[in-house]
Amino acid sequence: MTHHPVLSYTVEHHPEPTTQLVVLKGKLVGSPEAYRLLEETRDRIQEGQTRVCLVMDGVSMINSSGAGVIAAMYMSARRQDGRLILAGVEERSRKVLEFMHLNDFVQIVDTIGDAADA
Repeated sequence: MTHHPVLSYTVEHHPEPTTQLVVLKGKLVGSPEAYRLLEETRDRIQEGQTRVCLVMDGVSMINSSGAGVIAAMYMSARRQDGRLILAGVEERSRKVLEFMHLNDFVQIVDTIGDAADA
């Protein structure tokens, strides 16, 4: 896997208009890119895309600030009766999320295909 120095992301089309599909690559840490991602995701939630699916198989690292970004996305989605689903989380990143107890709130699935069924 290629390790990306900073976070990059793309928002991909999803046939369901209430779903936003965001593909992440790099490090999900307290970077300007991570906070820009959070703000853009919140804007789309306000516009009605309340089901957020983050595709994370390209994420090489998460720290506590990155986990905080995920928690903030979850809270924004929940306020609009939405949900947050994480797909393809690597083992190291999954351990960070479990340590922060985010797995108690955020649904974690193995693949993007599983997210479609979630």
